[in-house]
Amino acid sequence: MAGLPIVQCRVDHAVTFGFDSPDGSYDLRIEEDFAFVSAEGVEVVLRPQTDPTGLGPVLACTRTSVVEALAFDDGRLAVAFADGSRLVVDGSREYEPWMLSGPAKLVVVSTPGGALALWYEETT
Repeated sequence: MAGLPIVQCRVDHAVTFGFDSPDGSYDLRIEEDFAFVSAEGVEVVLRPQTDPTGLGPVLACTRTSVVEALAFDDGRLAVAFADGSRLVVDGSREYEPWMLSGPAKLVVVSTPGGALALWYEETT
């Protein structure tokens, strides 16, 4: 995702960032609480499922791009944006807190129990 611009931000029972790339589109969906640090350094905990109106600060990411995205073995996700903001989603014992989908049927999921699962279509 590094270098990809965020072209869309959708809110339902989660927050979903849409990215465009030459090989297709990607979606990063976050369903559980996550920490967001604005470009000004203000940290807040955002709750997509219980407080959609509180997601306002993360909407500013729609006009920036990803500098770095790291998925950890414990299910955690850390994303840094070009404007200096960043977010961290912790792994969960009970739920799937985040999921990335993309071209070639790519799916990366933070699974219950704090682990990662990966699926993709192999090209020949």
